[in-house]
Amino acid sequence: MGAVCFLLSSSAVHANELNKSDANIIGHVLDKNTEEHLSFISVSLKGTTIGTMTDASGHYFLKNLPEGEFTMEVSAVGYKTVSRKVTLRKGKTLEENFEIEEDLIALDGVVVFTNIVQFDGKVKRILAVTAVQAVEIIVISYVVSLPFTLQFNSMFKGVGIAQNHSMIHQLLILWGLPVVLTVLLIICIIWEKLRGGANRSLYKLMKAISVPDLFAIVMGLCAIGLIVIPELVYVRDIYENGNARANTMFKLTYQAYMLFGMTMGYGIFRMLVAARKKVFKVVSVIGLVLLCWTFGYFGNSVYAWFGKIWEPSEYKGLNATSFLSNDFTEDVAGIKWLKKNVKGSPVVLEANGDSYSGYERVSAMTGLPTVLGWYVHEWLWRDDTADLNEKSADIESIYTSSDEEYVKELLEEYDVSYIFVGSKEREKYGDALNEEVLNSLGEVVFQDEVYSTYILKVNK
Repeated sequence: MGAVCFLLSSSAVHANELNKSDANIIGHVLDKNTEEHLSFISVSLKGTTIGTMTDASGHYFLKNLPEGEFTMEVSAVGYKTVSRKVTLRKGKTLEENFEIEEDLIALDGVVVFTNIVQFDGKVKRILAVTAVQAVEIIVISYVVSLPFTLQFNSMFKGVGIAQNHSMIHQLLILWGLPVVLTVLLIICIIWEKLRGGANRSLYKLMKAISVPDLFAIVMGLCAIGLIVIPELVYVRDIYENGNARANTMFKLTYQAYMLFGMTMGYGIFRMLVAARKKVFKVVSVIGLVLLCWTFGYFGNSVYAWFGKIWEPSEYKGLNATSFLSNDFTEDVAGIKWLKKNVKGSPVVLEANGDSYSGYERVSAMTGLPTVLGWYVHEWLWRDDTADLNEKSADIESIYTSSDEEYVKELLEEYDVSYIFVGSKEREKYGDALNEEVLNSLGEVVFQDEVYSTYILKVNK
């Protein structure tokens, strides 16, 4: 029969409880609608750890089983589970064949493909149900997100037509392998269903494709779509004048990587083990070799960013805040004091600066709110440079102004509870830093023993 058995190991408890004998079960699993043999379907004895999977030809073999009455279970994602009672006797081999059907109720509304199958290709019914489901999803998502969206002013300015496009060789380097493997998987599946003149209509073709195959096809097509979209359109934002597609491409292609990863894993295994035509097996082997080849980049990238991590002397540990000791020597003690002693979410004032700089290190490392974060990120999300510039000027006034009353007003306006004076504040404001005024507005609750860094608690 050429069946391949993947017998799951039993635990020690079950090994003692169930005395194995020369009892066996053989058989196959078919799709009830298409009558095709199904591979990689779970076949098990309920209540035990004994089980296997059907091989590439849809057959299975459970051997050396214990005597007694058991319930067999046949299950797979997208199919209804089938159960059957069997009695096993020593030295006897049973043949148990199963037909299972897709669980379309569980998948209803997930994708339009499912509706095509469920409603027997009736176009009007398919369009009507799909439209209702789409409205349902949109309404629910809108209602659920209301607590956030009611307080959020979007930076969305509309959709623009892409004026610049990626070069072909760049697209091939990034996406060539996953796209080719996805397309070949789709061709392999469709070829298997159309050979012999069967399943010529779209409805019959969709009905013939198994749920796992259909899911992989949808993932692959979605990933390809996510790559194509930024080549055609983009979401207009603050980068429009220089890097118009940057954010759109980043957000969409990031998801494409994940979808392609799952599609390639399934596709290579599916073509290598279950494909009937040799050319697909050969291509899957080549794809597997090329995929494994890319793993070498991981070592190069880690070395480029982190150095020789395999040397014990280079190990920096798992503490994500350890860099503070090297990069912010003067401030690390104050930041740790805030984390340990401050409760709740009071506003901590610190000097603001550009994105991907050392500014906002206090807020980032403590989780406490501050008046203004990284300028470009604030600009991107809020799209109000006038407000950002005003806040930036107010922060500078608090640190440098000699008008004590004015500084008090600003502290009250922004509800500031603590003022951090450290390396970045001295770097930004220099000699203009008016520490005399600052000290008159509150109490020093932390003073670094080595450096001049200190934290003021504002009088309220």
